[in-house]
Formats: sequence, C-alpha cells, structure tokens
Amino acid sequence: MSMDLSDLAALHAAGYDTTARSLFADRCTQLVTDRHAVPSDVSHLVHYTTLDALMSMLGAPGTATTDYPLATRGSSGVGDTRHASMGHLRLYDTFSSNDPNEGAFFVDSAAVHASLRRAYAAVWDLFEHRSAVPAYQTSLTYVRAAAEADNLMFWRTYGKEGTGCALVFPMMCFDGHTVPLFQVRYGGREVDACLDMLFELLEEYVTILGAPDLKKLRKFEELPSPLVDALSPLVYLYKSCDYKYEQEVRIVVPFPDLKNGLYLQGSSVTAIPLAWRHFAELPSLLASELFVSDSYIFLGPTVETATNVQFVLERLLHAHGLYGPTVKQSTISYRR
Repeated sequence: MSMDLSDLAALHAAGYDTTARSLFADRCTQLVTDRHAVPSDVSHLVHYTTLDALMSMLGAPGTATTDYPLATRGSSGVGDTRHASMGHLRLYDTFSSNDPNEGAFFVDSAAVHASLRRAYAAVWDLFEHRSAVPAYQTSLTYVRAAAEADNLMFWRTYGKEGTGCALVFPMMCFDGHTVPLFQVRYGGREVDACLDMLFELLEEYVTILGAPDLKKLRKFEELPSPLVDALSPLVYLYKSCDYKYEQEVRIVVPFPDLKNGLYLQGSSVTAIPLAWRHFAELPSLLASELFVSDSYIFLGPTVETATNVQFVLERLLHAHGLYGPTVKQSTISYRR
C-alpha cells in the first residue's frame, strides 16, 4: 500500500500513530527496494560455484556433507548429519565474502555525512552495528541473455579457474518470493545519494509523525522495529567501484531476521577450524524451484572430461524429474 505524506499526516492528526508509523516504515522499505531493483531487461541471474557444490545440491551419491544445525533459542544445536535428496541455493555469511570491506564500505563512505550522525544517532548506530555482524546472502550476476553466463572474467574470478560451473536461473524463478532481490550499487557517490534520500525521509518522519522523536534516540535498539527491518539491508548493498564488473544481485537476510534454517558446514581440513562456515537455507531457494524451463548449467572451460560430467548431470536432473535445465559446455578457449 503506497501513501503520500499528506495521507500519513492525516492519520497522525486523527490519532492513528501506530498505523502511520508502520506505513512510514513501508515507505522506507519501498525506497530501498526501488533503489535496488533489478533492471527490467534482465533475463537471467547467474550463480558461479564448484562442481562439488552443484553435485551436492542435486543430491549426488557420496556428496553428503557434514552440516549441522546451528543452535537457536530453546534448542541444543546438536543434530545429525543432513542427507537431503535435493539441496538449496545457500546463503553464506558475509564474513565469507571476497570483499574485505563487506558492510564497512557503506559505513566508511557514509561517515562524511556528519549531519546524519548528529541528527540521527540511533540510525547511525544501526548502520555501524549491522556492518560488524554477518548477514546471510547469495551472490548472483545479472545477464540479459543466458549465453552471457559463459564469461571469461567470471570463470577466472568465481568459476575456480574454469573448473566450476555457472547456474543460470530465469528471472521468473524469483517472482513472488518473500525475500526480495537487491541490485548492488557501487562507489561512494551511490552511498551519498542513498543517504541524501534517507535523510530527507527521516526529516519527514520527525516533522509529520512526531514522537517518538528519532533525534532523541541514541541506540539502534530504541528504533521502531519496522524501521530497523527496512534499513538493515543497506550496509550490504554497496561496494567499491572495484567490483562494478560483477553486476551483482543479492538475496540478503540480516542475521537477526533468521529464526531457523541455519547450519554449520564442516571443514575438510580439521586442523584449521576457521575454515568452517555457516550458512542459511530458505524454502523458496530449493533446487527444484530454480531448475525450471529456460534454466541452464554451463560447465567451465577447464572442466576435465566435460562430456562425461554433462552426461552425469543430465541423468541426475532427470532422476529428480527436472527436464527444464539445459546442460552446456563452455565455448571459451581457456589456458590454465
């Protein structure tokens, strides 16, 4: 439901403060969603990963991993090794990102906006706090034709030197999801533009809705929870211009919003416990929901015995009743 400022002012004047504040939070959510909307001419989203990860996702024999549920409130956190017949597109914690400034780039770029820090200390505290804790996200690259997924740059950077694969999902797979897609924006100027819009919106909040006066709040815990939910993703949606070539789209869920579906992934190198990672799974990202008609799996240009791998993948897909995906081999000439 979209309402302009006069509607919100009228609700406030009539005494419907709770409704007005909730609708204002909806405006903030819409601001974030609109600003980070995926371009309308995008046809597919691509996820680059390893063949082992894909085989595990498809429930290939012998690929069961040592994944344990992480503790949630009221549970012991101890569980059996998971042996699902089919897996999910996983959301890994942002601490595992290839960008060392994950989350911090937004805060560092925003630090020059002294007016925001002075006027809205609690909002600033929210951004600083969120940048220091992990969110869970999966990274996708947007393309305007499926064939663009066979990309030398991405095979080098995210395709394990061409030994991995590219999972290519049509945009329709993500229609109607409760977890939105966000286009990542790059560079400090984009952060400036975002904060200018946010500052204007917060000023409207104080002017029209009055109490609670956001300018008097110091810690993010004091903010209305709908406003926290609306603004939390922002720190994960801005990166340095160095990463602009990624054309990244994210599904991102801040850590506090996950009530279950968290798992610990066992490391194959037991002597290095820091190699263990944790991840989240969402019901809407099941492999069976993503590998539909007009989806593709591209094998990297240096996959050994690619014809045999293609044969095995096709049989695995068919065993699960998935006849929509097309398995292709890369056409790129690539020397290791």
